[in-house]
Amino acid sequence: MKKADSIKEFAYLFNQNETFASLEYISENKILFCYPECYCPCVKRVPEELSETWCYCTLGNAEGIFSEVFKKDVKVTLLKSIKTGADKCVIEVEW
Repeated sequence: MKKADSIKEFAYLFNQNETFASLEYISENKILFCYPECYCPCVKRVPEELSETWCYCTLGNAEGIFSEVFKKDVKVTLLKSIKTGADKCVIEVEW
C-alpha cells in the first residue's frame, strides 16, 4: 500500500484496500475505526445483547494496532457496539 501523507489520505487508502472494517476521518489526530459486524469469536455466536465489557479485548487490539501504525500512544474509546444493540461497532482512536 502507498504511504499516506496525511491521516485523511491514510483513511482513504485503508478504505480502498480493506473490506473487514472502515476508517472515518475526524481530524489529523482522531479517526473512527468501524466494523460492520462483530468479529469476536467469544461473543459473535451469542444471539442476545451483552455488556460492552465483552468488547474490551477488541479495544486493546485496536490500541495496539494503531499505536504501532502511528508510532504514538493512542487512546481508544468504544462509541458503539453491535453486541450492545448498535448497527455497527465504532471505536474512536485519538492521539
